[in-house]
Amino acid sequence: MIKPSVRFGHDVHLAMRRHTRIMISDYYGYDGYFFRNDLAGLNLTTMPKVLIECGNMNNRTDARMLSSRKVQRAIARGLEAAIIRFLG
Repeated sequence: MIKPSVRFGHDVHLAMRRHTRIMISDYYGYDGYFFRNDLAGLNLTTMPKVLIECGNMNNRTDARMLSSRKVQRAIARGLEAAIIRFLG
């Protein structure tokens, strides 16, 4: 399931960049990606799966942004677009 999950992750990344103004993480991973091999929910999956973090709730700016209905809708639109693209 790794190859389809990576493809889905790229679809999510592109859609989130297109639909939101959320900045790509520059403090962990590379270009917003961090591959994990220590999460059973991802490693033992039988279907493509990604873990998405849209912000850091310990960061006041991120917490305020993620509390906004406008931002929540933009994230939902991005995820919807990524799922449609992946399944299409």
